Amino acid sequence: DGEVVDVGSAVTFVGTVSDAEDIPSDIELSWSSSIDGPFSTQGANSNGGISFPVTTLSTGLHVITVTATDSAGLTDSLSISLRVNTPPPAPSIALTPASPTTIDGLQVSVTATADADGDNVSYSYSWTKDGALTSQTAASVSASSTAAGEVWAVTVTPNDGYTDGAGTTASI
Repeated sequence: DGEVVDVGSAVTFVGTVSDAEDIPSDIELSWSSSIDGPFSTQGANSNGGISFPVTTLSTGLHVITVTATDSAGLTDSLSISLRVNTPPPAPSIALTPASPTTIDGLQVSVTATADADGDNVSYSYSWTKDGALTSQTAASVSASSTAAGEVWAVTVTPNDGYTDGAGTTASI
């Protein structure tokens, strides 16, 4: 309950059905979303087991409800919440200065793209020096941390509060 998945990812619904009078495979099941409406009538096997994937849920906060109806017409329902999220888009970045000297620090600037779900996007920074990960995690590296002949790269990764999007890397 409350899980977050990326749009287009498979969500596997798993459960067990039982009834005092009917065998599980005779119980009718209806699966619905508060956003997309009915999306399955997948029933249980003879042992009561249910497992099936769905990849077509729209983005947003869903209340997923399964309703079981037995041969006497009696029903029972169970609901869970599920957020389907569009990961934030990769940002455009620029690393400056273009030709740094030993007295220059490095600065990455980010041009944000709107998140498809309207979520606020934050960015994390990961810097490498000559291919090795450093402890630098800010948008800049001071001149005192750099030296002539080094190759620096930064990867900027967006996060919308639910998931990371694809990062963008630039090097100098």
